[in-house]
Amino acid sequence: MTRRNRKKEENIQDVNKLMQEIEDTMHVDNMLAMWNAYKLHIIGSIAGLFIAVTAWQWYSSAYETGLKNQSNALWALQQDVDTKPEKYNQLVEEGSEGYSSYAAFNKAQSYLQQNKHQEALNMYNGMAASSEEFADLAQLNKASILLDKDILKGQEILNDLIKSESPFMLSVKELLAISFEKQGKAETALKLYENLAVNPMLPNGMKMRVQARIDAINRAS
Repeated sequence: MTRRNRKKEENIQDVNKLMQEIEDTMHVDNMLAMWNAYKLHIIGSIAGLFIAVTAWQWYSSAYETGLKNQSNALWALQQDVDTKPEKYNQLVEEGSEGYSSYAAFNKAQSYLQQNKHQEALNMYNGMAASSEEFADLAQLNKASILLDKDILKGQEILNDLIKSESPFMLSVKELLAISFEKQGKAETALKLYENLAVNPMLPNGMKMRVQARIDAINRAS
């Protein structure tokens, strides 16, 4: 075998190994392994879409409302590779209501990336109380942190979001099902997963995760 072919074979093996690891994680019977691997993605996917749309709406209206400078400042911060939460301080403190809230959310996300969970919780508490646009999303993120720290409080927040018919209902129910699995309540979790699985609005990524958990619970029963 030539050196080139040998290298190609090694690359194929590496890709196959990676794909197998992904497959094992998605279908693992140990729910905690799945949660640890995907908890940021579960929230991040829907949050990212919401933030992107909201940011574009604000940016598009900036010229009409006199907020062009804030819009440009926020765009510059987003392009900055520096992940320090403090880079958002000025916009959080001095920005108009919409841009201040958006910057605050990004600051909280930066804290999470640095595993500073209490600081992130403090930010989400503030947003939930003061920002109409980000209140539900702040509560959802807060609940996702509490599932590892105070699961009953996290479940209380998720149930309140369900009662209020949150626009993030699918993610709320997925997190609630995960929390029941963490408590060993497999049957309760399974009912929630099955309810999600038949929802025609379920995104493909979530559909894969939900079906993987249904299969894992059924194998264990």
